[in-house]
Amino acid sequence: MDHDVREVPVGTPAFVRAFLSGQIRKVRDLVERIVELPQLAGAHQPAVQVANLLLRWCVPTKCVHLLRTLPPEYTADFCTAVDSMVLDAFCDINECREHFGQVQRHLYETPMAWGGLGMRPLYAVRNAAFVGCWMHCLAHVRQHHGPVIRGFDVGWDPGGRATYSFHGEYRCALDAVNDDLGVDQDAYAVVGFAFHDAMRSEQPKCQKALSRAVLARRFATWRDTLDPRSRALGILQAATSEGRRSMASEWLVTSPFGPRTTIPDAQYRLAVRKRLGIPLCNEQDGCRVQKGGMRPGGHPRRPVQPCGSTFLAHGDHAQGCARMEIQERHDGLADLCAACNREAGHIAHTETEVPGVLSE
Repeated sequence: MDHDVREVPVGTPAFVRAFLSGQIRKVRDLVERIVELPQLAGAHQPAVQVANLLLRWCVPTKCVHLLRTLPPEYTADFCTAVDSMVLDAFCDINECREHFGQVQRHLYETPMAWGGLGMRPLYAVRNAAFVGCWMHCLAHVRQHHGPVIRGFDVGWDPGGRATYSFHGEYRCALDAVNDDLGVDQDAYAVVGFAFHDAMRSEQPKCQKALSRAVLARRFATWRDTLDPRSRALGILQAATSEGRRSMASEWLVTSPFGPRTTIPDAQYRLAVRKRLGIPLCNEQDGCRVQKGGMRPGGHPRRPVQPCGSTFLAHGDHAQGCARMEIQERHDGLADLCAACNREAGHIAHTETEVPGVLSE
């Protein structure tokens, strides 16, 4: 008899597919509401930041329970549809559809810990989710239902005959996970125990370990194809949590609780484009950062004038150029220290204007 148990379909294949089609419609309705948020919010509200957080935490993660409980052959089309809707919504919210290519897709899907945006694709981890769920709860199912299911223990062996459909579904998903992991390791090597251990006691966190291993394999395969001088590789190296900037990706999951954690819409979209390696400006745009200024006390340092350098498409020059305020603070502190030393009777020298050098 076809019915759903706590939002999980139980019944014929036709019923399961119809149920998943209904879930796709629910996801589409939610995604459309999230995309509308930046247009409905006020100018002072961090709508883009909030919309990205809702898209990250309230769409794919709410579908994972279906991947755990339904065979991957049923969830393949469902995962493809959800992944596509989330990607389209992401591009619309952040206004980055025009230059979104394959490199950007990989950066978008790469976990934050490895330098990406961490928008995990459901399609890539559906087999790992299903196998990990069985590994976790197999002992519980065997304890409570094994005695009344004849041949429950003998159908899991890859070399034997599958007694029930769930045996074959598990074995097919396990083979797919092993293919995803490559020849260097298999699913049981990743979780660190054997199948007989799963039969005897519950094994938590299997889905997490398998999904991470599958994504790591995908990431390593793609990264090895990159040119050592490519921009994508530079982004990954700069943003990985294993590097010098361990929190370089925390802005992606920070909630706007106050001024220190609130990112205005324009700045958030700019940061997303920068992380994806998407051009930020026209190649012939000039730098308008004001250089020069006055020292504290009214002493001239250098004439104020725009930098005037020509930008490249990614705007890298601006990050090193827009340092006037930092330089002013440095110069003010240096002048203050020099004044204190002179007042104490010491000789103190500060930077002086050199025509043709500091004035450039």
